[in-house]
Amino acid sequence: MYFPDGVNTENSFYYHAFPLEVQAEVFSLAKKLDVAIDTSWTGVIERGIEALVLSTLPDGSKPMVSDVGPAKSYIGSMQKLGRELFPENELFIHPVGIPEYPDAGAEQKSHWFKDAGYGIMREAWPHYAQYMLFDMGYYGTNHQHEDKLNLIVYAEGRELLHDPGIYRYSNDGFECYFRGGRGHNVVLIDGLGQRRDMIFDKENPYAGEDFPDRDSRWVEREKFILAGSAYRNGFAEKNHSLWYYGPRPEERASLIDIHHERKVLWVKGEYWVVLDRLLGPGEHKLEQLWHFSPVVSSHDASGVSPGVVKLIGNRTAVGRNPAVADIAVMQVGGGDLKLRKE
Repeated sequence: MYFPDGVNTENSFYYHAFPLEVQAEVFSLAKKLDVAIDTSWTGVIERGIEALVLSTLPDGSKPMVSDVGPAKSYIGSMQKLGRELFPENELFIHPVGIPEYPDAGAEQKSHWFKDAGYGIMREAWPHYAQYMLFDMGYYGTNHQHEDKLNLIVYAEGRELLHDPGIYRYSNDGFECYFRGGRGHNVVLIDGLGQRRDMIFDKENPYAGEDFPDRDSRWVEREKFILAGSAYRNGFAEKNHSLWYYGPRPEERASLIDIHHERKVLWVKGEYWVVLDRLLGPGEHKLEQLWHFSPVVSSHDASGVSPGVVKLIGNRTAVGRNPAVADIAVMQVGGGDLKLRKE
């Protein structure tokens, strides 16, 4: 169920956490009853909890990748359990996301999960630190989204670019949005999104896969991180609902063989530069998608608003919300760029 890097093979941190919670409780009970446990299990439990800590946003919440949501969930209880089971592990000592611990945290900050394919760029452990999740790898064995090369950005106390997760399991048109490319910070070609499900074999989910991903690179230095990967499985229509028996003929017929390469440079504590390169025949319309996060003042319906995003010419989209951190996405490119807000 778990890669050597500690991440559950479903590659969703929500579906990583809840089986791990049960397994860790069984492990904890066995220790209290002095029942012998296979030492390999000890490693799985410890690495699994480490993965939650190393991936968590600075506010202590789990990244909302693949099926998760709509509610935020946090790692506090699992980190506490890790502290009880493995008291020498520095990743479990200081609670993450608690303002009362501004200088706490492990020496290790950024991390590349080589098997799962997630790159975590972290400035520091306090809740106000800069953070990015870069999805660089594996599709997952279940509950997957069409979101390779997706990005999540957090800084100065709140999420700035987000992944909306799944919201709910529903047999309607929104399912194609939440699970498809349009629901993520990726690109569309002629309105078409990624379709890894066309080649995915649930009976043999690792067929044709390399661990780490053959296209993924991760270089960390004192002042920057440079990471890159690629999506090479084409773009196609997605018009079926959640419960279906494979891609429809018209969906397969719409497949365009275009490759998307993405590189991300983070100047630590400052800004990110994202380079998208599209390779393939013909002329196509490219859409580069950025989901600005909602503004959350309280965790109920009245405390969530979409926020204000201003467009400046055909180059810049900037959040304009009082008393909270905001982000500007600034395009650099040719004269045919058009900016649109939805």
